Amino acid sequence: MDAAAVRTVLDENPALESALSDVRDVDRERETWTFDDVPIDSGVFGELVNEGLVESVGDEYRVADSEAVDRALAGEVKVEDSGFDASGSLSLPDIDRTAAAVLAGLLALVAAFRASTYPAVFRDRVVFPSNDPYAYVYYVEEGLRNGWSFSNLPVGQGTGEPLTTVQMLVGAELVGGLGNHTAFLAWLPVLVAVATGLVVYLFACEVTEDRHVALASVFVLAVLPVHVLRSSLGFVDHHAFDYFWLAIVAWGTVATFDLDSLAADWRTTRAVAILAVGVAGSVLAWWAATLLLFPIAIAVVCGAAIAVRDDDSFLAPGLATAAGVGLGSAVVLLTHVAWGWHEWFIAGVPVVLTLGIIGVVGATYGWRTIGLPAWAFPTTGIVGVAGVSAGVYFFAPTEWAAISRQVSRLFADRDIVEMQSVFGTETMGWLFSFGLLLFVVIPAMGWGVYRAYRGDRSWLVASSYAWFMLVLATLQARYAGELAPFTALFGGLAIVTLAERVDAARVPVPLGGEHRSVTLPDRDVTIRLVGVVLLVCGLSGVLAPIGAYNLTIPEEQYETASFIDTHAAEAGHEYPDNYVFSPWSWSRMYNYHVNGESRGYGFANAYYRDFTFATDPGSAYDRYIAGGRAQNAYLVTESVPGNPKILDEMLQSRLHDRYGSAGNGTDGLAHYRALYASPSGDYKAFRVVPGATIRGEADPTTAVTVETQVDIEGASFTYQREVTASENSTYAVTVPYPGEYNIGGGNATSVTVSENAVQNGENVQAERAD
Repeated sequence: MDAAAVRTVLDENPALESALSDVRDVDRERETWTFDDVPIDSGVFGELVNEGLVESVGDEYRVADSEAVDRALAGEVKVEDSGFDASGSLSLPDIDRTAAAVLAGLLALVAAFRASTYPAVFRDRVVFPSNDPYAYVYYVEEGLRNGWSFSNLPVGQGTGEPLTTVQMLVGAELVGGLGNHTAFLAWLPVLVAVATGLVVYLFACEVTEDRHVALASVFVLAVLPVHVLRSSLGFVDHHAFDYFWLAIVAWGTVATFDLDSLAADWRTTRAVAILAVGVAGSVLAWWAATLLLFPIAIAVVCGAAIAVRDDDSFLAPGLATAAGVGLGSAVVLLTHVAWGWHEWFIAGVPVVLTLGIIGVVGATYGWRTIGLPAWAFPTTGIVGVAGVSAGVYFFAPTEWAAISRQVSRLFADRDIVEMQSVFGTETMGWLFSFGLLLFVVIPAMGWGVYRAYRGDRSWLVASSYAWFMLVLATLQARYAGELAPFTALFGGLAIVTLAERVDAARVPVPLGGEHRSVTLPDRDVTIRLVGVVLLVCGLSGVLAPIGAYNLTIPEEQYETASFIDTHAAEAGHEYPDNYVFSPWSWSRMYNYHVNGESRGYGFANAYYRDFTFATDPGSAYDRYIAGGRAQNAYLVTESVPGNPKILDEMLQSRLHDRYGSAGNGTDGLAHYRALYASPSGDYKAFRVVPGATIRGEADPTTAVTVETQVDIEGASFTYQREVTASENSTYAVTVPYPGEYNIGGGNATSVTVSENAVQNGENVQAERAD
């Protein structure tokens, strides 16, 4: 209820105004109070409750919207007769101009932190950071090049991330399609991050009713390393969108939980609509977002249990939440039926959640009616989950298997860093993701649980989301980003609370402070406030741009990709002959810049490391190269991270350190022609070739060496191979380089190998000179 609505109620019943003023005087002194604490009679008090001016909190009460009441009592709002039914009227929100200006500045800060990598992204062409963004660029280019529709999204994205893909495609077409799409895609995550900052502000206002906390929350989000990393310039994938939709779902859930009654009015419609949009957008943006709906179930079960404990009604918030989730699930089902978006079991999850919420609401009503003990109520949630699980297991075994596979991924033990716990001791992911924020955020989350236990539904929702996302991040670091909006909320509350301790702010509303407009602080207050912010967020502000920059493509790595691209174009190699066999973590990047085929990295993930760590060159070539995707392809070697023990006989050492030449007690390699070495030597590019086979004569069992001087871009070296002549006085050795070879130990002293011989796998006879 806004100030205008409060004024309307008081104008219609003037006797309530003085009573409300007396109640507000008590409300300023206490967070909650009882009827005995206020100097009014029960009849008037009942009217205040019925009109929604006072709300129950367990066994006690509080003013529902103290800021609106204060403004209405002070006469700061004028109600005009618009001729429209007040029960369904819409009113513009009160605008605090200072708050709006500060919010605009903070949203600009959100963009600035994420755009700090501009020079590394916008080079001679757009160079997207990391590996995964190149898959999304591929999807967009496929759609723009070949055409797309809602029922025919590129590369099966209809069952993966349909809404995210559609948003990228529509935006790319609006800016001009192919040719302009890369710049748009590079800026897209920054734009989504700014939108997320705005939603976090609205979400925080809904939870805390304090603009100061909301603004502090946006600041925390602006400098939060994990969010900066996942929404930085060029980091285009589903993550930035996920956080946006997740924040909307949480905001909508808080709004529905705040309802004490249902009516065809703006407040109810707004709450249900926000939740419905959030649920639909979240699920349609990313198939795994169904997992992120679980906090709604937690909040509903806990909220119902608290309502039973306090002998309170859960009908309005429960049914409003069911309506929001139900409308969102209806949209998801419609897109599935109309366009084939998502599998059935994904589209069905929000439907099951809706039915579950209705079941809990019904159980709450029945529990209160029958008078069963409150402590036993949580069993309804357990029984309900068990019942649904049993039903899916017995009647939908295919869907059960699919769900089980996805759940098991949470506990997968893989080498990928984001699949490890954010609290892993090896990576210290929590520090690089959050800085020191968790030291104040986790205690604040504990306080949120206390408020939830006391019956505050807003903090129940916020706490359900925050703790659930913390558990997910503990299982896998990839979910640390999902914790970001709630880290921002509790971090913002912690900053304002700490600022109040040093007289840099007033007591925040959630802790019993009064509603107040935002004002700019004076010099002394500003200094103290900056000190608090640096203490809480200083390390985050340093780590955020560093983390984003660490995802960008190093200059030498990009130059290696550019060299291969130029070489392939000049040689006329087209896909698949210009496929780049590289470490899987950069496979999409290399292949996008060389051949545009950056959809996946499956082949590199399956074979590259085994190939480079192999010690038998012949079997490695036969198993990983010959007849496969890497035959006649490019090969990239890089310095291996993590300082593993690289043996001299491994192909990694033979190729990366010796360019395939014999040395350190190992023979040379036959099929890998070095083309490029970066200035530091960290990156090498090779071409897989059939190789020319030099044949000649030598005394039986004689060691024969062939060698040639090789000059490539970035390096010069001597390529050498050694072979032993057979009993019938012949030898054969395959080499990947054209040129003149000196022969030692054979009847001939030199031989010239042509380019055609290397490319076509021809034999070259070494003849004795006359």
